[in-house]
Amino acid sequence: MMGVYSNEMRTNKERALKAASEELELIERSYNLNIGKDKNLILKDYEKLYELGFTNGRKRSEVLKSLIIIHLRNKDLPIDFKDLKLNEKRGRKYIRKILKLLGTKLKSKEIEPYLIKYGNILQLKPNTISVAILLSKLKFKSDFNTRIACLLLLASKFTKDKIQPSDFEDDKELKEVCKQLEKKINKRLLAKINKLL
Repeated sequence: MMGVYSNEMRTNKERALKAASEELELIERSYNLNIGKDKNLILKDYEKLYELGFTNGRKRSEVLKSLIIIHLRNKDLPIDFKDLKLNEKRGRKYIRKILKLLGTKLKSKEIEPYLIKYGNILQLKPNTISVAILLSKLKFKSDFNTRIACLLLLASKFTKDKIQPSDFEDDKELKEVCKQLEKKINKRLLAKINKLL
């Protein structure tokens, strides 16, 4: 009797993993992702979560999307909840639980990949994006998204006025100029970029 029960459990698991694999491929195609070698790692993590009972009663797609965010962000690839149409509140909750169950960590967001990503979406010139990256070493107190928006707008202003960060004697002087420019940033434009982020 125990053997029949064990076989049934194994069959259920195989079915669940097959469905997860198919769902992962669908997500990759639907959102134009390039998961590559991480696909197998994501499925291995999904298998562990299945065995721990985490997938019970949860949408398979949401669990997989949470795993995608963990894996890609840990490779410094810019990906957010909006990119996968995943509810941010639920996504954050899932990620916290998944990290705890798998005994792993999530790297802090590196700003450079996001400046490149959104700079390209906004069709900014490569030299403008480069200036934004140079300016990113300055520590602003604003939240992550507002910081990206400000840096891209500041870089656009620098490029337009033909100013380079290297024109300043030190970071203190540069930061002061950035602060003054930040006050003049068009709030409507900032809100528009923030919405994109």
